[in-house]
Amino acid sequence: LFIDASTLAACHKNSIGAFRKACAQMRIENDIEPWLGAFYVPFAAWLQRQRARLDRPIVVALTGGQGSGKSTVCALLAVVLHEAFSARAVTLSIDDIYATHDQRVALGQNIHPLLATRGPPGTHDTALGMAVIDQLLTQQQTQHCAIPAFDKASDDRRPANEWQQH
Repeated sequence: LFIDASTLAACHKNSIGAFRKACAQMRIENDIEPWLGAFYVPFAAWLQRQRARLDRPIVVALTGGQGSGKSTVCALLAVVLHEAFSARAVTLSIDDIYATHDQRVALGQNIHPLLATRGPPGTHDTALGMAVIDQLLTQQQTQHCAIPAFDKASDDRRPANEWQQH
């Protein structure tokens, strides 16, 4: 990923404070600050070029095992996109589109007991996820989209009135 040194330095300067704050809020204990200039800013710059080239919002999907850092990478990338490039970025975790507790209980009773728990294929509300992505891709700058949120402590989706608006 190419980004010239002066642009890299300016983007780094514009985002370092918010990057540090986000790391502190996420309780990231190891020093990942060197990754700001080595990965986050160049990747954000590349994403901005792709978005400009296509002249429309883009979707980026990360995959990896549980606990591998997908949500952390996305959250920090959103910070850098906002701070360094004044770009709007929204993160949507697959964890946030789990079917509701009641829906999973019904799946467990009607199809297979494992479907009552989070994680197995079939326990996500993929229609909800696709509807959110479609809305994000088609909304105007002044419009907002509600991003679903799942509460693992209660093992249920948060009520829609508690979802973040982006």
